[in-house]
Amino acid sequence: MHAQYRPPVKHAHTAFGALDGRTGQLHYAIRSRKLAIHFVAFLEQLTAAYPTGAVVSDNLAAQDAQLVRAWLAQPGHARFPLLWLPKYSDHVRNPIARAWGLVKDAVAANRLHGSIEARVATAVRFLDTTTFTSPAPTLPVPTERAPQAA
Repeated sequence: MHAQYRPPVKHAHTAFGALDGRTGQLHYAIRSRKLAIHFVAFLEQLTAAYPTGAVVSDNLAAQDAQLVRAWLAQPGHARFPLLWLPKYSDHVRNPIARAWGLVKDAVAANRLHGSIEARVATAVRFLDTTTFTSPAPTLPVPTERAPQAA
């Protein structure tokens, strides 16, 4: 008898995100892997949303790939500089890391979803309905409702 070990298939998703420092709006794109081509597609999404601005990068390898450098070097993208945070920046210097921590706490920590697709759907619902405060993201404080007249 011959036994063969097959490692489990890893089903994962990743999210690219950008936090608007003025409004607290989180732009995101969920993909199956952290690839440069997906990051370039995310940059295209950001250029459509913002005519000017800068992207602060947290040193993901895909963000420094040749494909990304070529995209940034195009004349139409020169208006959109990529600024680099120091490696291992804390949440004070990297507000998007704090936002991802809040997403994890609200969606994934100590929760079972049954499948990765269900977890992604829950994350999308959370992201689509949440505006983070800036510059250090926190969840908005719920406002109390005024008592209704009887």
